[in-house]
Amino acid sequence: WLYKCDGKPVGNCPSPQGPDHDFSSPPLLTTMANGKDILVSGSKSGMVWAFDPDNKGKILWSVTVGKGSSSDPIWGSAADHDKVYVGTPSLALTPGKEGGFSGIDLNTGNTVWHTESPAQPCGWGPLGCIHKQTAAVTLIPGAAFSAGMDGHLRAYDTKTGKILWDYDSVQTWDAVNGVKAYGGNLDGSPQIVAGGTLFLNAGNSALSSPHHGDAVLAIAVDGK
Repeated sequence: WLYKCDGKPVGNCPSPQGPDHDFSSPPLLTTMANGKDILVSGSKSGMVWAFDPDNKGKILWSVTVGKGSSSDPIWGSAADHDKVYVGTPSLALTPGKEGGFSGIDLNTGNTVWHTESPAQPCGWGPLGCIHKQTAAVTLIPGAAFSAGMDGHLRAYDTKTGKILWDYDSVQTWDAVNGVKAYGGNLDGSPQIVAGGTLFLNAGNSALSSPHHGDAVLAIAVDGK
């Protein structure tokens, strides 16, 4: 698969092209509860893979969390000692459903829980309103944060997958620098946690909808 070929047999472009299934997600090296190291990474195939770093990268398990494609990647996951947490691209675990969030057992690769993305209206209207959660995940003890193309940032209980709070970033603010700021769709790597505050790039993807904003938000622990 080559980015500029578009399936046309020109030069060294193959036709038909292969699938865009490269590893789009940074690898995670973590230690499981049993003390063993494990290397985990998601790919544009919609799959999560686990490798044994102490045994020449032997594949330990793989699990499918979405359809997979260049527009439905896994941009980044997060892990503790028990599970890896992954946002779900289009065509999630439940047929016909779009998006969601999964907690996967590091030892077995089994899905411990999966929470579907709520089918809420997008703040900018129905055009380009999609709910897949391809954005990179951020993890703190007890809670994982996953953002959606619909502009919603959600905090999940790491034990149960329950949505602790749901924040719609598609709003308008009077920013601290004296200009109007607009929220929007969330993709890529939109959030980071530091000093007890979650910082969010609200509206960082021009590919998913007609409404992509320009706001940087500071969100407190209660989702406000």
